[in-house]
Amino acid sequence: MTKHVVSWSGVLALAATACASTSGGHTESANPKTQQVTSSQQAAEQALQRAADAQKRATEQAQTAAQAQAQVQKDGKQLRQDLETAQQEQAKAQLLQAEANQERAVANRQATEQQQLAESALSQQTRQAGTGEQMATGVVTQVRRDEVSVQPATGDVLRIRINRETQVRFAGKQGSAEHIKAGQVAQVSYKPSAEGPVAVAIAIGTAGLPSAATGTGSSASGSTGQ
Repeated sequence: MTKHVVSWSGVLALAATACASTSGGHTESANPKTQQVTSSQQAAEQALQRAADAQKRATEQAQTAAQAQAQVQKDGKQLRQDLETAQQEQAKAQLLQAEANQERAVANRQATEQQQLAESALSQQTRQAGTGEQMATGVVTQVRRDEVSVQPATGDVLRIRINRETQVRFAGKQGSAEHIKAGQVAQVSYKPSAEGPVAVAIAIGTAGLPSAATGTGSSASGSTGQ
């Protein structure tokens, strides 16, 4: 009887051992799948994180590009404004240069006329020394067919007769007495006569009155009174 009890006890022990072995085997066989699922989930999470990081970098890069584009547009606008300003300044410079050229041309013309008047005066003075001629310089105030009136810098208006023998020059060039106009500067070489001074030569210019006009007017005025 004792032997049968021992045998059944051994059988139960073996069965328990087998069940435990079987149960343990099922547990061990389930672990690889769980690990695979876990690994897949981790990989997916990592991929999602990498995608999020990439999206963040792309967003930041897009913002940087937008800022750069805005700066380019701003710089382009400033460049256009600078170009317009430069063109305006260039136009002003050209205008001022043109005005300067015009003023220089006027100054050169006046200087030439003044020099011609001075040379004419010197020539007339040289001739007058031997012929008894006198000279007056002033502004033409009135022109008639046979007479021209000249206002010297000082003194009274001098009325001088002109005739066919009167030589007339405009800025050094030969001209005609009929082209003399009021307001022009005239340098007149004349001879006194019983009927009044008679013009020998008249030099017309647009320059200012030479200083030589002072004094000659009084002499001419005295002749006018004759």
